[in-house]
Amino acid sequence: GNLAIAETLLSSAIIGIIYAVFSGQPLVIMGITGPVSLLLGTSYGLTKTFDAEYFPFFFWICIWAGVMHILSAMVGLVQLVWSVTPFTGQIFELFIAITFVYTAVRDLVEPIYLGQ
Repeated sequence: GNLAIAETLLSSAIIGIIYAVFSGQPLVIMGITGPVSLLLGTSYGLTKTFDAEYFPFFFWICIWAGVMHILSAMVGLVQLVWSVTPFTGQIFELFIAITFVYTAVRDLVEPIYLGQ
């Protein structure tokens, strides 16, 4: 019942094929992006911390994200995009890169430290 790398890749491949066949756009990149993988990893860590089941927890995260997207579309928050500078996007990209590097180094160092 867990969503690991193999299941994620398989589900992305199946959905990508279905999307390419029915949308007429076979070159669209379908897959997990940096922010999505951070969301999945962080939500999994939170379920371990709070001793909760993963799929119901992630379901409610997605429901609330959907509600926030709908409300922001109704209010017209998309107009704020014009006030965002390239610097803001670059800071977000730097945050994602630092998070991935930190996680990789942690996963390399932690088994060595625990082995002593």
